[in-house]
Amino acid sequence: MSAVRTRRLELMRPAEIVAARAACPVAYLPVGPLEWHGPHLPLGVDPLVAHAVALGAAALVGGLVMPPLYLGTDVVRSPEMLRSIGFEGHEHIVGMDFPGNSVRSLYADADVFERTVRHYVELLARQEYRIIAIVNGHGGENQIPALRALEEMQVAPARVLYCQAWLDPEGLPEGQSGGGHADATETSLMMHLWPESVDLSALPPLPHPLRNVDWAIVDGPTFEGRPNETRTVEADPRRLSSSEAGEADLWAAAEHVAERVRRALAEAEGR
Repeated sequence: MSAVRTRRLELMRPAEIVAARAACPVAYLPVGPLEWHGPHLPLGVDPLVAHAVALGAAALVGGLVMPPLYLGTDVVRSPEMLRSIGFEGHEHIVGMDFPGNSVRSLYADADVFERTVRHYVELLARQEYRIIAIVNGHGGENQIPALRALEEMQVAPARVLYCQAWLDPEGLPEGQSGGGHADATETSLMMHLWPESVDLSALPPLPHPLRNVDWAIVDGPTFEGRPNETRTVEADPRRLSSSEAGEADLWAAAEHVAERVRRALAEAEGR
């Protein structure tokens, strides 16, 4: 536990921060909204996973991890996306706030989100970090471009990296899909990180199908415009989730972030 504590900036004393920053001048900023993730998962999935991936990367390559920034943004779903999910196409739906949800997500306006993260990055740049790695846990259509744009910021002497906390589909086991929402992949991650926060009994028992529109659980292929005919969840968390799968996915994502940081450090040192 002590090793984890000395990667989490909020738990470190000043002398520990100075020493850790001198050893590896990298700050990780996990970002994600409090958002509906089905009835079986907590609202904090995105920032909690981003924080865990950042901690894993810090364990692999060094650096200090900021507390999660519980902030995110999303857009009104297009008619094409609504029909892919299973709606008629005329509904006004922002992000994952489907009509049947019992609570709403805490999405910020896009300009508020962008200004807040930008200011946070500027604050970190003043703290003598060479690399600021934004670890994004949310796949919002407007959130990803906003964070990617921060890579172009001139915040000398710091360099900003955009990293995502999920793997692309080719990096996942069979039956799991990258970019899904509250599906088997995200459920597995939470089973590994916070098992007490997962309640699969909140979903209907098998073999009852999970319709996207009923539960706001959606596969990655559906978001990509390739839904199945029944508009149901194929990466079913009731069948395909496990703590072991979540641990494997977490460390694979952490290694991906760590490799980006290693390359950025080498470039900064002229290697």
